[in-house]
Amino acid sequence: MPGQNDNSYNIYKNTQSENIKYKRYSCIPEPGFRPIVDKLISEGYDKKFLKAALGVIGRESSYGSGFRYNITKDLKAAASFFGVNTSVGPAQMKQSTAKDLNLKDSILSLRGALIGVYKLLKNNYKKAVSEGYSTNQPTVNFNEGSGDAALDIAIAAYNIGVGRITKYCMTNDPNIKRPCSKAGQIVENNIGNSKKYKVTNNVAKNYLPNFKTQRWDRVNISTHGYVKEVVEKMESFNCF
Repeated sequence: MPGQNDNSYNIYKNTQSENIKYKRYSCIPEPGFRPIVDKLISEGYDKKFLKAALGVIGRESSYGSGFRYNITKDLKAAASFFGVNTSVGPAQMKQSTAKDLNLKDSILSLRGALIGVYKLLKNNYKKAVSEGYSTNQPTVNFNEGSGDAALDIAIAAYNIGVGRITKYCMTNDPNIKRPCSKAGQIVENNIGNSKKYKVTNNVAKNYLPNFKTQRWDRVNISTHGYVKEVVEKMESFNCF
């Protein structure tokens, strides 16, 4: 052990102190995020949205360490460098989105990714509230959400787009809802059969649409499944 006047001892002491400080964030799987979260909390960032942002990054890239993410990240980063507007970094965010958010940090970095998702979720949340989504009531058609309908659709919109944050109205089939902008119109369902529905003016409050797609690697995903995964990760962040 170096003497206490040795600079190497001071470095050792500081390192040990930081390890103890950030150990409190052990619920965050990727250690690189721990000092970033600590710093952002000290700057007044909302813990709820930090947890949601971490949850999204966990879902998108396994916190920047997932197998699928590691296979594609270099190719995507190169494409982005040459001007292709593709999703990159741990948050799988487009550079155009980062520009709209006025991010100062690169979205290829852990800090930039976390702040980017945080800001986008807060913007989505604000839009959801403006569309009538409740902040203290659960989503009506999805019982595995956060208990905050506005947050559920804000998270969903990270995957399906902010344009999906809108008022949804009933149709003549109680199981089918459509955007209220289509009120009075006859619409088809989303599974390809010929049955049609008339959209009413009755708002289905706190409704979360459920779009289903098959990814290029044959993994089936859905809006509800995406939100469920993010919320489960949020609930595991019980150390801050």
